Parts: sequence; C-alpha cells; structure tokens
Amino acid sequence: MLTISDHPLTPSKIIKWSIILVFAVFFFGMSRRTSRLLREISLVFQSSTNPHPSTARQEDFWERTEESACFHIDSVCNWKDGWFYGPNQGGGQNQAADYQPTVLLLGTLLEDIDILEGGWDDLNDFDVDERIQVKISSDSRDLYDEGACSFSPTPYHLVAQSAYNEMMGEFYVRTIRGLNRWMRDYPQGSEDDVQIYVHFVERYDIFEGHRLFLGGLPNNNRFESFVSLMPRRDACRCFRKLIFCGYLMENATTVRSGINSNMLPDSQYITASFKERIFSKIDSDDQKSIVFKPHPLIPNPVTDCRKCRDNAYRILRNDLTKKHSERYHDLDDKIRRYRRQILVDMGLVGNSTIDADGWKFVGFARRKSRRLWLNVDDAMLMCNEAFWKYQVACIIVDVEEAETPEDQLIMHRSLHALIGVHGAQLTQGVLLPPHGYILELLPWIPPYAHGEWVALTDGPTPLGEIFHNTDINHYGYSLNRNSTPLCLHVEVSDENGTRLCLTNEENEQKFNWAARDFIVPVNAIKVFVSAILRHGDEATCDEMRTGAEEGAFVLYNAYCRRSANQSNFVTEHYYH
Repeated sequence: MLTISDHPLTPSKIIKWSIILVFAVFFFGMSRRTSRLLREISLVFQSSTNPHPSTARQEDFWERTEESACFHIDSVCNWKDGWFYGPNQGGGQNQAADYQPTVLLLGTLLEDIDILEGGWDDLNDFDVDERIQVKISSDSRDLYDEGACSFSPTPYHLVAQSAYNEMMGEFYVRTIRGLNRWMRDYPQGSEDDVQIYVHFVERYDIFEGHRLFLGGLPNNNRFESFVSLMPRRDACRCFRKLIFCGYLMENATTVRSGINSNMLPDSQYITASFKERIFSKIDSDDQKSIVFKPHPLIPNPVTDCRKCRDNAYRILRNDLTKKHSERYHDLDDKIRRYRRQILVDMGLVGNSTIDADGWKFVGFARRKSRRLWLNVDDAMLMCNEAFWKYQVACIIVDVEEAETPEDQLIMHRSLHALIGVHGAQLTQGVLLPPHGYILELLPWIPPYAHGEWVALTDGPTPLGEIFHNTDINHYGYSLNRNSTPLCLHVEVSDENGTRLCLTNEENEQKFNWAARDFIVPVNAIKVFVSAILRHGDEATCDEMRTGAEEGAFVLYNAYCRRSANQSNFVTEHYYH
C-alpha cells in the first residue's frame, strides 16, 4: 500500500483526492493554484521508498521567489580556502535538478546605500566581518573530492540575516517575526531537518538570547554563527541545501549598472575605490552571476503591513510559548522550583518545600553597560520593604547571568512583571506568562535631542510593538530632566543653560539616549507595583485606564475585561 510517512493511503483517501482535483480543475482551470495542487497530490501518491523525506520534491518557502526573501542552493561544499558545488543529487524521478548557480555574497549591510566590506567608504569605521566570504562558480564541481568530502546528516542549513542582528529587540522584530511565519506556513517533515545560523554583518557573537528565540522555531535546536560555516582546512563539508533568508538578490549586470549610475565625487558614498573593489569581486566573464546582499529584515507579506503587524506579534508570542512548552516538558515544575528558591534565598520563607504559588515576582532589568539604571538597588529595596507582606518578591533580572536559553526562559516565565529602561533587555518580556506586566521606562528626550521615537506616548514605542495586541499589559513611564545624571550643577529651571551643558563637546555623546544612564523615581515604581496588586488578572479596562492616568503612565496595551461581569478578555490601548 502506498504511504506518506506513516499514514497509509487508503482507497477512501484516493477517492477524496480525486474529487478535490476534479473540483479544482472545474473552478480554477489549469491555473497556478491548480498546478500547485497537482504537485501536492503527486507527492501524496509517491511511494515511501525514498529513505529521506528531505530529498522528496516539495515547494518550500525559500523557493517562493516572488514573495520570499529566502533562496537556496543545492549540494554545496567548502574546504580550505573556498566554496564549490558537489555532485548533482537531484534530477531523478519526481525530483528537480539541483540549483547550482554562480553566486557571490557582498558582505555589506544594505539599507539606503551600499556599504563597502571593511567600512563605510571614506566615512565611518564599520567593522564588517571579513571572515564571511561566499563565492561559488557554477562550474566548480570538479573540486569535489568524494574521498575527502562528506555531507551533513542535516539536510537543510538555513542562514538568517537582518540589520542589527546583534541587538535582541531588532533580532526579534527583523528576523524572528518574518522567519517564524515562513516556517510556520511551510513546515518541514521533521524539525531535525533544519539547522539555523545567524549572519552578523559586523563581528558579533551569537548570544543565549538568540538561541532562546530561535529555539521557539521549528528546527533541531542547534544554533551557530554564520562564521562557523566558512571553509576549514581540516575538513571538506557539504550541505544538501543551503538556504539564505534576509538578502536582496540581483544579477551582476544590475549591480554593475547601479554602481556606475551612482558614481559620486571622492569622499562621498560610491567612489572610484568602492567601484574598483566591488567590481573586482564580480568576474568580468560571468556577468549573469547572482549577487546577494544583506537586507534590512526578513520580510513576509503576512506580517509586514501595518494592519498585519497588529496581530503578528500575538501569533508569534503564542507560537514561541507553544514550541518552548513542547521542547521543555517539565517547564512548569522548574518554574515552581525557581520561584521557591528565590523566596528561600531572600529569607522570605523558611524552607524549600513551601509552595510559592501565592506569591508575585517583580523583575528589575539590569544591564552591565550603557543605559544603566543607577538607582535600581534603591528601587528594589523599597519594593521588598513595602510589598513583601502582600507576598510580592522583587528581584534583579540580568540575562547575562543566564548560562543557557532555558535559564533565560525560566527566569522570565517566573515573573509576573518586568520593569526596565527602554532597550533590548525588555525583549524577553514576550516570555512572561499571560496577564504579565511590562513597565518601559522612557528616556527624557527634549526637543533639541535625537531619538524622540523611543519615548512615544501617542502610540507604541518601537519595542512596544512586540507586546501590541498580546495578553501582556504594557505600560510606559516618561522620565524627566531629573533622570539625567549630567549637568546637575545647572538649575532645572534654566532650560537654556541645561541645553548648552548637555550638548557641549564633553557631554554630547553621554547624553545620547542610547548611551545615557538613568535615575528612576522610586515612587513611580511603588505606584506601578501597587497597581499590579490592585488589578491582578481580573481588572476591567476602565479600572486599568483610570489607574494608569492616576499614576501618569501610558497604557500601551491592556489585556482586560470590558466589565466585571464578563469573563472574556480584550486588548485596549490608552495613549496620551
């Protein structure tokens, strides 16, 4: 009997698929939709004699070139100093020939203009990782050595790239959001078939936070930097499919034409030296070779439009939660033990057998560099002194102290609330349990300063979009002049003197919101924690809105009930 995986193809199923095909042809004719259905049905009728599902012909998201920012090459190897193609493994019955074009990676970040490998041309020092080099000729199969080269047992190796991948918030927004949806809509037969690598344009390492978010996608849960795929002298390594997501593809002729038409005088963007170095990478006798360059994000039509994004983050959060629960079967027990140990370490309970379920845990996000919360210890001390009698434990949350992705997951799933200055350390807030609370402390941005978008109160902040329309309550609190530990000798009322001091040569860089340290009013934290206790998980929307107004908070996302006698929850947004 014909089979697909372990599911027998019974006579009733044959009849079912035949009826579907007849109706498809009747309603749609021999359209593209019908053609796709025919391909899918042909897979159903294939024999299961093929030992590896990855070699069966199927349409995957990286093949949808009209929509996807992903593409693939087949049977590719590297060794010593270069890349080359291996033997063509496709082209047999029910299989397409391997895709093995001439390809060249320009290791540059592409936004509005091209960036030269090694730095912005004649502008700034942009530390591009020049270890990453991919150049493969379509005529390179003769370099393959069957005796020395071996194929990875994992058929699909996927490289994910987007701008600022080193920043966790940007990584979540630009890489995870789009990639999760592609993999969700076009799942592989087995998650073990996919291994993911992160391409950092600059020299950065992969962090546990990257592994945590990638671990919420369908894959084999092994993650490395793209650098690890570069050629090695000690081994010839081959990959059945190498997939690139987050790149712009062009042919070499288009790239040359674009550079020639944008030539500018020396010391500006595209100079003669830029042209010479780029042209040297594109062989003159191979004008039709494919050039691919880093794109700002991994786009997906289902998640990128403004209306689409309204629900994209809710779906993404649900997907990550489900996948992590599947991956860590004893997660709930570990969270209980983690919470109980916190209470023991703080001396709030006498032994480790006491149930911690009645307690609420508030995390204070701490960074080790840039945007430091200078008085976080004072805020935590106040919190514990004021609220321990209400069974509230306030703790420091430092993702850099978590040794594994699972540690980060447990750390955040154990919290009922997370408080921190605007920045990447709040990204893991998407891991909080349902009805969790986020307080984003918004930097003071006077009219003469740069960065007003990070302190928005009339709509979500860039970070706040990831909590939009989820079951997390997201608050914001605008810090004022007193939050800035600079120019303290100038009277607050002296606005002109304050401006001159903050923007002088000594303080200008320190005052930049991305680098500035902060002092947070302790009373604002007290009001916020009081609101958590008052609202709990059952607050009405009016109660939450009124509480936010009284505490001078903006309530970006409220997960609430419209009235006390309703059991269903909705999301509301109360901006200033």
